Amino acid sequence: MIPCRFIIVTACTALIVACRTVPFPEPHLIDIPEGMTQQQLEVAIVARILNSHLPPDYAPMVELPEEEFNALLWHRFVGTAHSRSWFPESREGGTIYASVNTRGLYLRAAIERGPKHLRVFIVESRNLSEGGGRIHKRAVAWLRNLEAHIRREVGRMSLIVGSAA
Repeated sequence: MIPCRFIIVTACTALIVACRTVPFPEPHLIDIPEGMTQQQLEVAIVARILNSHLPPDYAPMVELPEEEFNALLWHRFVGTAHSRSWFPESREGGTIYASVNTRGLYLRAAIERGPKHLRVFIVESRNLSEGGGRIHKRAVAWLRNLEAHIRREVGRMSLIVGSAA
C-alpha cells in the first residue's frame, strides 16, 4: 500500500510541471519580400540570430560569388561572433539551424526557406520538459523572440534593398 502523503505529493508535482508546459507550437511563417535575394535573406537571418547589426563589409546590393559570400558570412561574421543567446549552428540547403544553450537548457530551431515564406520551428530540445505534445513555456517564448527578431530584420533588409533600387 502507498502512503497517502506520497500520492498527494506526486499529484502536486505533476500539476506544477503541467503548468509550466504548453502545447507544442505550430511553425510560424514569415513572408519573404518580393525581389529579396537568397544572400540578402541569409544575412538578415544570421544577423538577427546573433542579435547583431549587418556585417560591416556587406553590401546588400552586390551579389557575391558563393565562396566569397560564405567566407564573409559564415567565417568572418559568424566565426568571430559572441552571443549569450541564440547562435547559428549550421546551414543545410535552404535551412539555417540556430540554438540557445543556457544553464543546462537547450533548444534548437530551424529557419527553413520556402518559395514565399520562412518557416520557424523547433527541431530539438533538452531539459525543457518536452513530451506528450507539450514543451516548457520558456522554449515557446524563446522561439517567438527569435521569430520576431528575424521578421524585423527581414523587413529592415527589404527597406534597405527597396531604397537602393
